[in-house]
Amino acid sequence: MPLTISTVEIARETASEREVGSAAREWADTVGWQFAEVDNDRGLIVVRLEGPLPLPDPAAFRTYLDSRGTGRNREESRGIAIGDVRLDLAPKQSTVLDEPSG
Repeated sequence: MPLTISTVEIARETASEREVGSAAREWADTVGWQFAEVDNDRGLIVVRLEGPLPLPDPAAFRTYLDSRGTGRNREESRGIAIGDVRLDLAPKQSTVLDEPSG
């Protein structure tokens, strides 16, 4: 692949990750979860969120992405198709442990 094409593709992937990451941060706040990261795995935008049970509904995230202009295919949207996004939900529970009595 020529360098110019590679550079354009990387720039497009980075912009897509930023767009999806921004949407994920906003949506995570609305459902009481935290944005952990966005990454690219062989062209698939992977969003990781952490939070308490119950898990938020992934369909609601899809609807949220749709409302921001992410279409069902690249031609309909900002170059991001829903099928290019994977949502990883990681339940998280934190507990402060008391000092052992003894």
